Amino acid sequence: MDKRIKIFFVLLTLLLSAFLTSCSNAPELVRSEVEVDSGGDVVCAEIAENSLTSRGADILIRNTSQDATLFFGEGHSLEVYNNGGWYKAPAVTEEFLVDDIGYMAAPGESLRISIDWEGWYGSLEPGRYRIIKSIEVYDSQEFDSTGGPLSGLGSNQINVAIPFEII
Repeated sequence: MDKRIKIFFVLLTLLLSAFLTSCSNAPELVRSEVEVDSGGDVVCAEIAENSLTSRGADILIRNTSQDATLFFGEGHSLEVYNNGGWYKAPAVTEEFLVDDIGYMAAPGESLRISIDWEGWYGSLEPGRYRIIKSIEVYDSQEFDSTGGPLSGLGSNQINVAIPFEII
């Protein structure tokens, strides 16, 4: 009888471990397909000093050009570095709501923007990450009398990566 009980518990343990392994809640990472631009002589973007937490950060975006104006919004994406590559950070929600605020940075101007990613991605675990910001670059001569970009003119969109590490 003792032998049957031991076999029963061994089989039960094996079944439970197989079940728990197959029901893992770890999300599958999706490789990033974003083409990142360095920003070159147009934009410099970085995490503001002493602002980084596991829940958010302030970013500084500086227009380093002499003749271009930058336009961007609140939207961003977050990526995590894993096994030698960048992957989309797994979201904790399906609903991404972003304030429809537009920012404009004239040549030489800097803007500081607060990003709170906790509602989208949760509190980040230790690791390497990067924020991806899409920025529209317009020649400063492409504006109407109200200061907005002339309709119908093309712009150059760049995706800037702002790397950081959570320790």
